Amino acid sequence: MNSGNSIYLQFAGTTQKWCISDTEKLWKSNYANPEKRELLSSLGWTADSISYRFNDQGFRSDDFVGDGCLFLGCSTTAGIGMDWERTWAYKVATALGLKCWNLGIGAGSNDTAFRLADYWIPRLKPKKVFYLAASESRIELLTGNNIIQYMPNMPNKPIEKNEFYFRWLTNSLNYNLNYKKNKLAIQQICSTNSIPISIIDDFDRWDCVASNDFARDLMHAGVYWNESIAERFLSKKAGY
Repeated sequence: MNSGNSIYLQFAGTTQKWCISDTEKLWKSNYANPEKRELLSSLGWTADSISYRFNDQGFRSDDFVGDGCLFLGCSTTAGIGMDWERTWAYKVATALGLKCWNLGIGAGSNDTAFRLADYWIPRLKPKKVFYLAASESRIELLTGNNIIQYMPNMPNKPIEKNEFYFRWLTNSLNYNLNYKKNKLAIQQICSTNSIPISIIDDFDRWDCVASNDFARDLMHAGVYWNESIAERFLSKKAGY
């Protein structure tokens, strides 16, 4: 494993119908519920609405060729539950006339964003970097060939079972400082490579959430939120 690996490496070069929280099992469960089925219908989501194409490096991204802008973040950047063309990253890249090099990772942390930025930014030399910060309370652990994401609400992984992570979460200074370190480090990578960067902090991105605006998994924010985040990033004109 190198430090630029995606957790989706097993999907490299393939197209998948489901991914992470946007599972066929969840779809069937939601569709069996009359209220959720009506909501899915009103939003226009079907079992065939979405496909996840992964490039040869295992990212839901354009291939790493030509000129592109690079995107960092978690599932809301990867566009879990969203069709590719309506993700905020695709909208930003298209507006700028550049390839969408999307390094967003489902359940990813700001540790993940730094790890991928450190590896890929010097190699890809993007025209600009866009970083939609993940929740400060998440961390990443590398063990052998495995990449483990820790987050407080991870299903089937009670945080009490991980003594270090449980103790780490008990003091907000730990995750506040961890986020600041990652953010400053990513900014420095961009500065060293003379690449402009735009950042939206996690606590600044939820004021554009609208009621009943959901992705297909009914867990992530939907079309309106993605449009709003794209517009917000495009209003930050650094480097253009």
